[in-house]
Amino acid sequence: MSISHQIAKQTTVQVIGRLLSLFLGVWAIFLMTRYLGPAQFGYYTIATAFMQIAGILVDFGLYNLVLQIPMGEPEKESKIFNNIFTIRLLSAILFYGLAILIGFLFPYPLIVKLAIAISAIAFFGNTMIQIFTAYFQKLLQTSWLVIAEIVNRIILVAGLFFIIKNNLGFYILIWLLAIVALVNLFILFLIAFFEKEQKIKLAFDVAIWKDVLGQAWPIGLAIALNLIYFKVDTLILSLYHSASDVGFYGASYRVLETLMTFPLMFIGLVVPFLSKSWLEGSRENFERYLQKAFDFLILASIPMALGTYVLADRLMIFVAGPEFSAAGRILKIIIFATSIIFVSQLFTHTLFAIRKQRLMLWFYLLTAVVALIAYFIFIPIYSYWAAAIITLTSELIIFVSAYLIVMRTAKIKLKWRIFYLSFLASCSMSLIIYLFHGLNLFLLIILGILVYSIIIYLIGGVDKKLIHSLLKLK
Repeated sequence: MSISHQIAKQTTVQVIGRLLSLFLGVWAIFLMTRYLGPAQFGYYTIATAFMQIAGILVDFGLYNLVLQIPMGEPEKESKIFNNIFTIRLLSAILFYGLAILIGFLFPYPLIVKLAIAISAIAFFGNTMIQIFTAYFQKLLQTSWLVIAEIVNRIILVAGLFFIIKNNLGFYILIWLLAIVALVNLFILFLIAFFEKEQKIKLAFDVAIWKDVLGQAWPIGLAIALNLIYFKVDTLILSLYHSASDVGFYGASYRVLETLMTFPLMFIGLVVPFLSKSWLEGSRENFERYLQKAFDFLILASIPMALGTYVLADRLMIFVAGPEFSAAGRILKIIIFATSIIFVSQLFTHTLFAIRKQRLMLWFYLLTAVVALIAYFIFIPIYSYWAAAIITLTSELIIFVSAYLIVMRTAKIKLKWRIFYLSFLASCSMSLIIYLFHGLNLFLLIILGILVYSIIIYLIGGVDKKLIHSLLKLK
């Protein structure tokens, strides 16, 4: 089976699993927002934003380094993996511990400070899960990740029903999120340990640590700069505006965070082959893999953006409730940022694959400085509107920068044919959705998917031979 078919099959498994996971994730948001209301959901959003900043610092590029571990020597692979696992474990304990202490220094009400402390447990679990995510992606065995995530979401939804039925309150809900993350981590640990015979243990090889940290620091610095324009907006918003405003922004932002797991899973499958092709000097294979990945993400991101724009108000009212109607208007901006991130992540990860990530540092720095200044100037005046627009602008700058650096460094030129075809099909889909806007929301979504799929197929926007072979399971 060709590599393209392997990636396509794994992506198909992911799409099916992600659709079920997305359904359960939306259900969880449906329950949480209605139970907590805008103010308490705002408290939850502040706590998670605070911990996400710590989580980005903990990552330090180790996820990408796991994807780049050389294959073919099991003993060496295991040794490098265990050292990276140890670095991640110790850094998680350090940074999340510091985040709890710093959180108590902020002028937040006690309910937010305690939520930050409890959320640290959930983020610790999710941080360690990322290491196993990269491990299974590298093996092209993401079905285990899908299974673990679905189990995770089922437990979460069941737990939310129990909390709501017994009216157990805000703190128990935050504790549920922590327990669910730890259960997911335990499942993946057992699968790696027993099914894949990955003998996980603490490792302190000085030479490997030095090499890993030497490769990781540019990635870590880039991620640290990235967090300034990606998450600091929520914290700044929380200092100048009400918890309800933060709740509206947080509800729309949850859509971005939920959708972002999909491209990262797909990109994780592609990166090892990009890295291998680059190291072997196979420019033709490198360009072919990158073109196919680019086409696929374009095919997914453009209809997602235009379709959501038309349905944004109804989607947020359905998902979060009438109290969150303002979040629908914010989502109309955030969804375009999400669409850009879908594609830009491919090029930022490609820079990691070809060991040129340092070239992006100046662009991350420029974007971070400009975004931070803009946040402090405009968020106090324009609230979440400023946060959303600045986020969109920042993501566009990062996409253009990463794309141009990859093209110049790799000396390749990608074709944009699929972009134009996808845009045409997406506009047609959006028009149909708008004309039939009186239909049931779910019928509109299904109609949009069918219209887009048929049009993009007929105008040659997809590889028909690949689809036929996948349907036949060859």
